[in-house]
Amino acid sequence: MSEPNSAMVQISITRPRLLDYLESEAVAASSWSDWDTLFDRCWWSKGPAERSRLLAGVDGRLADACYRTLMRSLLTIPLGCPRFSYNDESGTLLLSNLGLGEGVDDYVFFLATVRALASYMEDGDEGFAVIRNYLWGDRYTLACLCIAPGISRFVDPQDDEYKVLIEKADAFFDLWYELPGPNDPEDWEPSASQRALDAAVFENLNNLR
Repeated sequence: MSEPNSAMVQISITRPRLLDYLESEAVAASSWSDWDTLFDRCWWSKGPAERSRLLAGVDGRLADACYRTLMRSLLTIPLGCPRFSYNDESGTLLLSNLGLGEGVDDYVFFLATVRALASYMEDGDEGFAVIRNYLWGDRYTLACLCIAPGISRFVDPQDDEYKVLIEKADAFFDLWYELPGPNDPEDWEPSASQRALDAAVFENLNNLR
């Protein structure tokens, strides 16, 4: 049985700056030089040539696309249960998908899409992104990314900040998905309210104009 990993991002950002981000052309994943941190956490032991080829492939997926289009693609992954919302009062963007996938290229694609938000944030904004085996028993974390104005960085698992962000991510998943527990995800069926949230994701994204 496959065990797709889950992903979420939470960012504080003003609506005008978020709109600028959504309509901007994507930056290549290879613009960031720290992907080895993710590759190592994924036990992806390929050499530099294979890693460069993977990044080139992700760059191709990002090329000539705006971030609105890329966000939409993150919400249409068939494994599913996407969530997307923007709260004008708090200025908080939330995006998640319980079934991001199992491919390292999918993780790079997700993180490259959301870490670009750092360029549109201003002083006082903050955020983070997590890719985690939330649905299954071990809940292993593949990536924990701190996103702040002008910078995004992988958080070391030994840092106190790492534990805080993982706890926030799990609280987010628990609240939005109401899962019965980490050991029996195949038995989970979304409630009517959950299905309504699924149906609203594209409306929520399209309403950001």
